[in-house]
Amino acid sequence: MKEMLIVLLLSSLMLIYGCSDDSSPVDQEPSPEELEAIVIQNSLKVIQAAEAFAAENDGLYPKSVSSDTTLTGNTLIDFLPDGILLINPYTKDRTEPRDMTLEEDEVCEIIDYGLNRGETGYVPYGGFSDHPVCYLVCGHGADSLIIEVSNVDEVEDIVISNCLIVMAAVEEFASQNRGVYPDDINRDTTPAGDTVIDFLPEHVLLINPFTTLPTEPQNGWVNTPGETGYVANYAIGVTNGYIVMGVGRCAGLEIFIDGKIPSP
Repeated sequence: MKEMLIVLLLSSLMLIYGCSDDSSPVDQEPSPEELEAIVIQNSLKVIQAAEAFAAENDGLYPKSVSSDTTLTGNTLIDFLPDGILLINPYTKDRTEPRDMTLEEDEVCEIIDYGLNRGETGYVPYGGFSDHPVCYLVCGHGADSLIIEVSNVDEVEDIVISNCLIVMAAVEEFASQNRGVYPDDINRDTTPAGDTVIDFLPEHVLLINPFTTLPTEPQNGWVNTPGETGYVANYAIGVTNGYIVMGVGRCAGLEIFIDGKIPSP
């Protein structure tokens, strides 16, 4: 779906602005609209290249457009048209995209990426492996950003999926434990000796999509991106409910909170 959307966007831009019309006079200067359309095209091509890179690299993205390589030795630039940098339509130089970085505390802020006219920035973030799990691509028009696209929503969807899987496992635990929920998801067992982890897919911890590590769920309230937390609810000495929460791209950003808390 993502690849089809990008192709449709590129086709629409070409039809609207005529950026690919070879019959145009060679000495005719592009209009402001055509220049910005090229910036958008460049940004979409970088997104395509980033996705192609990840497809060859176990789903992980590069930290740098020119130095990091896939498992088969390709850089992000190798996946651009003809395997070369794109042209900045304002300067006519083949310089795009440009490497950019974000600190962890900047990920959730609206910031100025420091781009100039016609520049396209590639911003990797998230993950503690050799390559990040998220990226942001942005393009600068004549005087402002005109496109900003990230895949972080897809990564957060995995966090939400993890939370739903944990809830199902907790409910299965309770169904085999006389309706009593666990205090501790790692140690408490059903009469048959199963923990909540035993009711997860393949009986193993889930992957935190932001770190790529098998660490979820965790006991207690959580605060780190990608974590899934389990909190037991007590009443008259019995665990009769629970809350499951999930953290998104930013520390403390709850993107999922649900569970079963009996009425008083």
